Amino acid sequence: MKLKFLVAAALAAIPNALSAQTVTSSPGRNYYTVGQISSSVNANELFGVTVTAYWGLSSTAYAFRQLDALTYGWSDGDLTITGLGVTPTYTVPWALNNKKTGSRLTRLVFDAGSSNFLFDRGTRSLLPEGSTGGTPGSGSGFDFCDVQIGTCAVAIRGDKWDTQVLYTNQVAVNPNAPAGDLYRTMDVSFGNNGIDWVNPKLLGVTQPADAYIKFDVDVSSWVVVPEPSTSVLMATGLLAVGLVSRRRRTQR
Repeated sequence: MKLKFLVAAALAAIPNALSAQTVTSSPGRNYYTVGQISSSVNANELFGVTVTAYWGLSSTAYAFRQLDALTYGWSDGDLTITGLGVTPTYTVPWALNNKKTGSRLTRLVFDAGSSNFLFDRGTRSLLPEGSTGGTPGSGSGFDFCDVQIGTCAVAIRGDKWDTQVLYTNQVAVNPNAPAGDLYRTMDVSFGNNGIDWVNPKLLGVTQPADAYIKFDVDVSSWVVVPEPSTSVLMATGLLAVGLVSRRRRTQR
């Protein structure tokens, strides 16, 4: 009986350990890169990646920056997402704090913007990249997860917000079609009314926080560009404008 009580107490201490976290992806807009892809990205290199935080209908956009001598991330008075700079992105437990008084954090949208960074999904992480569907050269990926107790293992990660993650705007190495594991945007929604600003901080760690999150980032050696058809249309349009301008000058 005592053993059963201890087991029940231990399970109760893990916040909603069996709560569902759903990770999906949607093509969105197709992007291509002509450069090599590397999975060796540290947490201090994500300059150009923005985060838009939502508290219900209100939102604020944050630029990636250095926060102190050791940490980097996205931060101001209402929100902090911080990680150790020399740590690979897929192993960083990013410390997340909602600091907006009286408002619950409901959504985070990570956008690679005009940078050459790519969010790498883990849907194909057990398959050889380039031979069975994964993007060649991108390495194994890892899905976004809420790391309540230090691990992304499905059975014990303790997601307490029914987190819903959507990857959009897929990327391929030109001229191949996108393989479905690299994306430009990562949209994270927190259920159960979101993360409360008075949520008890997780204790027993170096940096107490409301939550810890993990996600995987790759980098291309060249800036990701729109799909070739879009580039051709843009070039054609610019050529037409140039010809019209030249004809007008000639007629004068």
